[in-house]
Amino acid sequence: MTETKARKSAQIRPDDFTSPQRFTQGLLTKTATGRWSIGENWELTSGECFAVKLGHQWLEVRMEHNGRSYYTIPGVVLHVGLEARQVWGEGNRYGEN
Repeated sequence: MTETKARKSAQIRPDDFTSPQRFTQGLLTKTATGRWSIGENWELTSGECFAVKLGHQWLEVRMEHNGRSYYTIPGVVLHVGLEARQVWGEGNRYGEN
């Protein structure tokens, strides 16, 4: 992920619904079925793109499954309580054209 892309991603606010983008942000949890979820109601599945906050920067990742467990590309160790978000709208999932 480029530095410019990270800055654009970090500038999206959850209360900014003036654009055609939609946004969910929260802490990662693990469901009873073993899937990762942003908050309690937004399950992530294979192929979904989202971002995790590492320090002061957001890193875009894609969720994948190897038949036994979920992992991300690029590889980030996911844990309960890690801040995550998903943005979608015009252009790609992160609202960029």
